[in-house]
Amino acid sequence: MIRVVSLTHENEMHRILQDLHVDETGIKIMMPKMNPLLLQLDAVTIPAANILKQEMLSLGGDAALHRGACDFSVKETGCLLIGSLHHYQRLIKKLSAQPFGLKKIGKEIKALLDRYQTRPEPMKLGPYLLNFSKGSILMGILNVTPDSFSGDGVGKNIELALKKAEKLIAEGADILDIGGESTRPGASSINAREEKERVIPIIKAIAKRFDKPISIDTSKSSIAEEALSSGAHLVNDVTGLLGDERMIMVLKKWKSPVVVMHHEPASGRAGVMANLCSFFEERMEFLETNGIPSKNIILDPGIGFGKNSEDNLVVLKRLAELKSFGRPILLGTSRKSFIGKILNLEPKDRIVGTAASLVVGRMNGAHIFRVHDVREAREALAITEAIQEAE
Repeated sequence: MIRVVSLTHENEMHRILQDLHVDETGIKIMMPKMNPLLLQLDAVTIPAANILKQEMLSLGGDAALHRGACDFSVKETGCLLIGSLHHYQRLIKKLSAQPFGLKKIGKEIKALLDRYQTRPEPMKLGPYLLNFSKGSILMGILNVTPDSFSGDGVGKNIELALKKAEKLIAEGADILDIGGESTRPGASSINAREEKERVIPIIKAIAKRFDKPISIDTSKSSIAEEALSSGAHLVNDVTGLLGDERMIMVLKKWKSPVVVMHHEPASGRAGVMANLCSFFEERMEFLETNGIPSKNIILDPGIGFGKNSEDNLVVLKRLAELKSFGRPILLGTSRKSFIGKILNLEPKDRIVGTAASLVVGRMNGAHIFRVHDVREAREALAITEAIQEAE
C-alpha cells in the first residue's frame, strides 16, 4: 500500500521516522527535508528499498528506511519517500527499468499522485449530478428520531419534516440526509419495522414536494431498498457496509451511490490515518470486486465514531491524505462532541465551532459537508472557497 502522508508539526515528523526504526543520525539528516510531499510504502523488500533510497538521493530527495535495511538484518521495511512532485515524476521514469518489483511501484506512485491531484469526476444521484469542481456540497441533516443528540429530531411528524426540509433547502442544502435511528453514543437500536415507519412516509412526502436529491442514513438493507424505491438517491451507511451483508445487493440492484464511513476503533501504534487508509483500501476493493464501481463511492472518515477527541483533530488536520483514493470525501463534524469538549458548549451552541472545522475540512480536501446549520455552513465555506480561488 502506498499513501500520501501529510505532516505539519516537527513532533509528528520525528515520530514517524522513529516508527520506521530509522537510525537517530539519519533522523537528524532527514528532519530538515520533511516539509515536501511524503509518500509512505509498507513492507518493501530490502533490495527494492535500498534502490529507492539511492534513486531519491540522486534526485535531491531522500527515503527513510528501517535501520536494518543497510546491513540486511531485516527482510523488509516501511519506506517513507521524501521529495517534491518533481522528484516523484523523475523517480517514476527511473523505476520503469528497475528490478525487484520497482517498475510496479513506479506505476502505483503515478496512479496515486494522479488521484491525489485530480478532483473526483461528477457523480450521478438518480437524475441529479454532483459536480465537485463547483464548490462545496452541503448535506442537510433531517433527523426523523425522538432522541437525536442535537435535539432537532422531528419524529414521525410529516408536516414538521416538510417544514424542516423547506428551511434546509432555502438555506442552501444540496442534499437532504434522512435518518430514523440515532447513532449517538449509547443510543438504543431500533428494529427495521420501527425505522421504516419513521423514514419511508417522510421520504415519500419530501420526494413529492421538493426537487432535491435525498440520502437515506441507514445500515439496514431492507430500509435502504424501500427508501430507494420511495424516492431516495443515495445510501449513507455508518457501518461502512459491514452491518448488513445484503446491503451490497441493494446497491447493485439500484445502481445507487453509497457513503462508506469509517467507524472502527482508530487507536494504536499505527495511528488513526494509517487505520483509516487501510480500512478504505479494503472497503473499496471489496465493493469493486462485488460490482460497485468506484465512481459510486463516497468516503467518510467518521468523525466521532470509534475515535476520541484527539483522533478527531488528527483526522481533520491530515484529511488531505484521503485524497489518495480519488473519491469524494464527506465530512460530518456538525455539533459533534469534540467541539463541545474544546469549547465547553452544548450541541445547539456549537455552530461557530462547527464552522471552523468545516473551513479546515475544505482546505484539506473535503467535498461534501453533512450539517445541521446550513446557512452558517454555506457562508463559512463560501469565504473559504473564495480564499482558495484567489490568484
